Amino acid sequence: MPEIVPSAEQMTMLVGKPLYEIWTQLCALIDEKYDMERLWGSGGKA
Repeated sequence: MPEIVPSAEQMTMLVGKPLYEIWTQLCALIDEKYDMERLWGSGGKA
């Protein structure tokens, strides 16, 4: 997992514009429904 959050341009290059638009809509829906903190971490065993 990268140490920095990918930019919108990087994500569009990775998954393509149609899937990126679906991804952003899904994220917006989740943000609307749930109150949570956003953490970006490598996870797993340290």
